[in-house]
Order: sequence, then structure tokens, then C-alpha cells
Amino acid sequence: MPPERRTPSRRPSASPGASTCPAASERVEQSHIVQLARSLGCAVTVLGVTRKGSACPSCGAFVRGHMGTQQTPGIADLEIWMPPRGERPAALLKWEVKAEGGRLSPEQREYRALCEVSGVQWGVGPFAVFAAFMADYGFLKHENLPHYRRPT
Repeated sequence: MPPERRTPSRRPSASPGASTCPAASERVEQSHIVQLARSLGCAVTVLGVTRKGSACPSCGAFVRGHMGTQQTPGIADLEIWMPPRGERPAALLKWEVKAEGGRLSPEQREYRALCEVSGVQWGVGPFAVFAAFMADYGFLKHENLPHYRRPT
């Protein structure tokens, strides 16, 4: 019997009749955000990383790394150090990467609240939301984003 085939989840397209594409994972969304931020002259610190694993010192067998970040629960995935732009001074942006439809945990909501009362910029969402934020901030133009990367 052939193996079961899985169909990737699909998100609704921006316009009727347009093709749909598979929903991107948070890891893919994060890599696109990091790439865009760096291409716009920002420095990026990635806080949420997975451990790759290593050989056991006693027997040499490969031991998988911890899949979690081993960070304090709730902290943002990225710190983005934005250079000055026009009248805006340099700024730090904390960004929580979420795939389409992703939700914040209670710890992430608490971290967001702490950032907001402390005056630290904080954002959440997939690549399209980040790109729109950067356009609003003056780093790029909304019309220069591909139609499928514009927030709906």
C-alpha cells in the first residue's frame, strides 16, 4: 500500500482567482524577516534558536538537541536594531514571529505588555506584517512589496 500523502494547508489568496500557496512555517517566516531586515541595514539578533545536537561524550551516539529555545518563556524571537531613518532616531524593535493564524501565549502577552509600558517597540506576525511595519517606518515602499506579501 502506498504511503499516505498529505496536502499542505493553504491560506486564502489575496484576490479571487489567484493561486494559493502553502502556509509558511514560523521558521521560514523568521528567516525571511531576518533577511529583509538585514538587507535594509538593520542588525538582527535571533533569540529563538534550536539546539542541533552532538555526539554523546561516553558512547559517541548522536543525541538530538533540545527543540525548544531554552530561553525565558515569552521573550520575542528577534531583536532588530533599526538605524536612523529620516526624522526617526535609531530604535530597537522586538519582533515575535508568528505564522498566519498563530496566537500569542500568556507569557508572550505579558512580555508585550512589559515592552509597551517601557517604551520598547514590539511587533508580532509573519513576514507580510513585518514588511508593512518597515514600510510604515520608512524603510521601503508598500507598492514595492509583491502582491502576495502584502498584508490583507
